[in-house]
Amino acid sequence: MIKFIPGTDLREKPHIESKIKTWKKIWGSIYSALATSGIAWNDSHKMLSIDDEDVWTQMCKRDLELAKLRNKPVEWYDDWQKFFGKDRATGEHAEASADIIENLDKEQGEAAEFSCSTGDSHTNEGKRKKAKLQDALLASMEKMQKNVESLLKTTVEQFGVMSQRIGYEHDLGKSRREVYGIINNISNLSSKQKLLAASKIVDKPADVDLFLSLPEEMRAEFVNLKLTGHV
Repeated sequence: MIKFIPGTDLREKPHIESKIKTWKKIWGSIYSALATSGIAWNDSHKMLSIDDEDVWTQMCKRDLELAKLRNKPVEWYDDWQKFFGKDRATGEHAEASADIIENLDKEQGEAAEFSCSTGDSHTNEGKRKKAKLQDALLASMEKMQKNVESLLKTTVEQFGVMSQRIGYEHDLGKSRREVYGIINNISNLSSKQKLLAASKIVDKPADVDLFLSLPEEMRAEFVNLKLTGHV
């Protein structure tokens, strides 16, 4: 766990076991809902699709947690199905909702009873299953970490681009004000000519850069060229 989240205080017990149990209940609610006509799975959005409101209402009365899953993406469902669904794959969604929810709560107690009554083989099998679930959790957390890192990288890049744009706009605004200050000091120009020349130059960032880069003695000539339409 520390490998994936440095500095974390998460531990196998109770954090991982609690998370696995929570995931398994969510999976059980979805699994049994899909066994009912009128409820389907939208694989594109990774969420339940409600085709029959009456059926959905009745299902939610039996399973209060199911109501929370409406319009809620569950992107890990396919992964959960691979691990939690193996022991229940007896036909097309064979187990009813109430049974799934009830059995999920009983599994840990039953595993302990089986280990006492049937010997080491069942104990080892339980350990292997538990290890697989823990591996799945760690893999999911690793995938989640990569997604977060990717999101942070994209955010930083976008923030960098935005900062550059903001900085450029700030500098350009400052340069535009500087242009008029220079033109205002050019003699032999009326106020109207000064405003017109400044308006033409600041209209194009490239003209602003060129005007400010010119030697002082050439700026008046550039203004005249702008006023006469030669540039």
